[in-house]
Order: sequence, then C-alpha cells, then structure tokens
Amino acid sequence: MKPSSPAIDAASTDLIRRVREIVLSARALTARSINTVQVSMNFSIGQRIVEY
Repeated sequence: MKPSSPAIDAASTDLIRRVREIVLSARALTARSINTVQVSMNFSIGQRIVEY
C-alpha cells in the first residue's frame, strides 16, 4: 500500500493557492499576448496579399 501523505497545514494550503493563482494568471496573459500577435501577423499577411 501507498503510505499516507502528511497533513498539509493552512499556511501551506494558502501558499499553494497563491502560487496556483500566479501560474493561471500568467497562462491567461500569455494566451492573450499570443492572440494579439497572431491577429497582427494575419492582418499584415492579408494586407500584403491585397497590395500584391
């Protein structure tokens, strides 16, 4: 059998929650940034096609 894990105290739980919030926030910001760059790239490509 697998040994039971030690109990996690309230401070550790709060730390884990805060770290998780930072990671999720960074992921969301990254996704928005990538979307903005991709839209700009697609616009530039379309503009060059129209000008051609």
